[in-house]
Amino acid sequence: MMKDIQSQPKSQAQHKRKNWIVLFLSCFALLGLLVVRDLLDYSIHKFVFVALCTFVFIILPLEDMVAFLCMLFPLSCGLPGTYIYLIAYVILVIKRRGKLNAWQFIVPIAIILQEIFLCFWYPELEIANLVHYGSCLLILFFFVLDYPYKYEYKKALFLFSIGTCFMLIVILLVTLRDFTIENFLTGYARLGYVGEITGIDKEAMRLSNNSNNLAYYALVSIASLLVLLKAKMNILWKIISLPMIAICALIGIMTVSRAFALGLAIIIGYYIISNLKVKKENLLVLMVVFIGLIGAYYFLQQHPEVIKSFTKRFTSTKVAKNTIDDARVEIIKDYWLFMNEKMFRFTFGIGTMPTEYMTGFIKALHNGTEQIFVSYGVVGFVYIICSLFTPVLVQLRRRSLSFCFFTPLIAVVFFVQTIQFLNPFELMMPYIIGVFALQLNQFKAKTK
Repeated sequence: MMKDIQSQPKSQAQHKRKNWIVLFLSCFALLGLLVVRDLLDYSIHKFVFVALCTFVFIILPLEDMVAFLCMLFPLSCGLPGTYIYLIAYVILVIKRRGKLNAWQFIVPIAIILQEIFLCFWYPELEIANLVHYGSCLLILFFFVLDYPYKYEYKKALFLFSIGTCFMLIVILLVTLRDFTIENFLTGYARLGYVGEITGIDKEAMRLSNNSNNLAYYALVSIASLLVLLKAKMNILWKIISLPMIAICALIGIMTVSRAFALGLAIIIGYYIISNLKVKKENLLVLMVVFIGLIGAYYFLQQHPEVIKSFTKRFTSTKVAKNTIDDARVEIIKDYWLFMNEKMFRFTFGIGTMPTEYMTGFIKALHNGTEQIFVSYGVVGFVYIICSLFTPVLVQLRRRSLSFCFFTPLIAVVFFVQTIQFLNPFELMMPYIIGVFALQLNQFKAKTK
């Protein structure tokens, strides 16, 4: 009996080590294929990625599958997300073996049914887009309303940041074939708009995203890595996290995004204030911030054009060639007035996918909160917002609460006020990372 008890920890450690190896090889295989396709310009059929991801979803245990799925969130801009997300959701439900609560189904299905009803008069509706949107909603609320189930939250946040850094580096390397770093830093071109400026098609199943979305993922990754520096984890993970923060910050600056600059200042300030107690982890973060500020100072001394570029972005929206004056406040007003014209619109919305068709507006709405209202009216806005903030209310009721774990969620909520949330569909996914960071306050997952 004693021998059996002593052998259990050893066998569990071996099992965890085996799972780590499988997860590492799975990530390496996917990222390797993306390098071959995007950087070496070899054509790889999309179903190769679908087959690989499906195989990985099946062989990995549930916790590792969730971590792998989080890595796919930033990479989905260059993957066949319609297939991958739908397959992932089906396998998630199967692996949970029925241990789900009703709200994980009720909320996303209610949104999907309302979308189908509102799209009834939309002639350009594509079933593939509806399936993709529905899959993202199902996965979003699967995790947001999945309490009190325990996942490997640290591993999920870390792999999300790995996926983000990989996406940012690949997109930067591809665009540097046409532009120099100075072109981005000076505001001549914004990282992510290269296809529009050059006329080269860089959207055909390649890692590609607009500058605001790149900055969004970069900011959420920085916030996630800051939380991981606070959490108890392997020192090697913390060492790797430092250059990842630098990469996200540098490429985020290259997007010349005003929201990124403000958001970075907000999350760093909030993180420092929420960690005023002098601890070893807090001193490490403060040291990283101090070194980063010194590095930024010397960098700006050598490249004063960067400050001029950001100044232009805050004073004038016409920065790069072929960009349209946003006038985001005016856009928000236009959509609000449009919704107030008819009681049915105000109550039930006009749908996410037919928004441009129904409104006739050329400029997209750059406010995720208002996008929820425009899409589903007051009725949808109430139950969607209440569902999204349920994990926050759960955490606020706990006696032991560390506010630093709110940092990624604050980054998400802040940034989606300047971009969309429901459409493009993948912009919903970082909200899951914010919720996972909150759960670190409750669960101290053992990650070796």
